[in-house]
Amino acid sequence: MTSANESLQQIVDEIDDTDLSEEALLDRVVELYFLSDGKRADSDTNAFGTVLEQLAYKSTTARRAELANQLALAKDAPTHLMRRLAFDNIIVARPVLQYSDRLSNKDLVTLASKLGQDHLHAIAHRLKLTPPVTDVLVKRGRPPTLTTVAQNSGAKFSPDGLSRLERRAEADSDLAFALGLRPDLHPGMFTRFSNFVKEQLSAEISFGKAATKASGNAAGSAASKQGAAAKPNGDGDPAADQDGETGLEGNASDEAADVVWKGPLQESALANIAREGRLDETLCCLARMTKLEETMARHCLLVADTSALMVLCKANGFASGTFSALLQIREANTLDGPIDKVLMLKRYDAMKPQMAKRIIQFANKKTETDTANAPAENP
Repeated sequence: MTSANESLQQIVDEIDDTDLSEEALLDRVVELYFLSDGKRADSDTNAFGTVLEQLAYKSTTARRAELANQLALAKDAPTHLMRRLAFDNIIVARPVLQYSDRLSNKDLVTLASKLGQDHLHAIAHRLKLTPPVTDVLVKRGRPPTLTTVAQNSGAKFSPDGLSRLERRAEADSDLAFALGLRPDLHPGMFTRFSNFVKEQLSAEISFGKAATKASGNAAGSAASKQGAAAKPNGDGDPAADQDGETGLEGNASDEAADVVWKGPLQESALANIAREGRLDETLCCLARMTKLEETMARHCLLVADTSALMVLCKANGFASGTFSALLQIREANTLDGPIDKVLMLKRYDAMKPQMAKRIIQFANKKTETDTANAPAENP
């Protein structure tokens, strides 16, 4: 580490003397930090942390956000620096709060006790949460945070925390639905919220059937009027009328199914079905929610590169928890080996929805162009 320490000291000496900007100096220290990975003692890491913190807080918020992303997954990132980044603007703090292992349970309790709702929501996404942390999240969090932590399979709750969640769920159907899918509820609470889930799903199915019937009746009425206008003497072909009516009913069914599988409540169901390992149901729901053929949904989930699944989920506005659940079921049903979920979730959070939509549009146009330019088959 002597050479790295000498280089670091040289950079420290240059801070006040050089014409380079703080951001340029910060880039040099970060590069040196990663080059010395695995060769540093704790004292060396602390020295890096001091210099990185000094430079980062002379730089812009955007650059600190970039630094937070660079260090969030580092197993030996400087602890003091990571704590300070976690208290920063949410743009800076989010990757640290969601992914950094350098934040202890005590740190997380302190952060959750003092920070605002955006920070609480980021903490609720961590892969593992202990009861002392979830107690604070449940006590201070608003509905988005409560639903997220209830959906988080890595979150553990104290009896008091679960009781508080139960009371909060009385006025929040999304939270009640999420609770009903947790396996760690005590029997009375499990029965209550499981029944709520069944009632919700039953209501959605009934609503879908009603929409199907209403759409079918309207379509049938329109078809009858159209047939009467075309065949005023009643000479129409019954078989043709039947085919036309069947086609219209098929469209109505598709529309009704779309009604059933839209919205955050349905996305929660998709995520939980995937976490439970129910592959066929996951594929069916994924196809409905993304408007893909089920064979294409299967290809994206199980065959294509994981980045294709990431783009599909982001373009459809899925939460990171849903994407994580789909990665989990992919890992369980392919021979690809373990997936670096932390890295994939980091990339998922960094991707913008508009970018994902543009990628899909480009892919669709390329497919259309390739199809149009393909040589015709010989008769």
